[in-house]
Amino acid sequence: MFDFSTQALIEKLTRLMIIFLVLPVHEFAHAWTAKRLGDDTAEYQGRLTLNPFAHIDPVGGILLLLTGFGWAKPVPINPYRFNNQKNRKLGVALTALAGPVSNLIFALVSCIIQNIIILIAYKNGFGASISMLIS
Repeated sequence: MFDFSTQALIEKLTRLMIIFLVLPVHEFAHAWTAKRLGDDTAEYQGRLTLNPFAHIDPVGGILLLLTGFGWAKPVPINPYRFNNQKNRKLGVALTALAGPVSNLIFALVSCIIQNIIILIAYKNGFGASISMLIS
């Protein structure tokens, strides 16, 4: 039932990073976009933050850790509070799109950081070990 191999440990650590880094950035992006469009619902409820504990859903977090599939608490929005009421649907679409866009940006930045770490490691003579660990 429990796999204590190095690969399994790395997988669990990766899932913890997703829970504590990626999910909060994703949910913050939704809240920030809604705020920019005039809706302060998420801010009022304390969700316009990068604090992971404001965004972690206990069931979704545990499932993500155990199975690789999970979720965070959805950020509340009120489209009727958007500044531009004529384009309310556009505001909802932009708010919804903000999370996946933040995931893509996070992935790009992570790849750049990974490559920098590998480059530095190779220059210092222990690149193969680091490359295997973080690839």
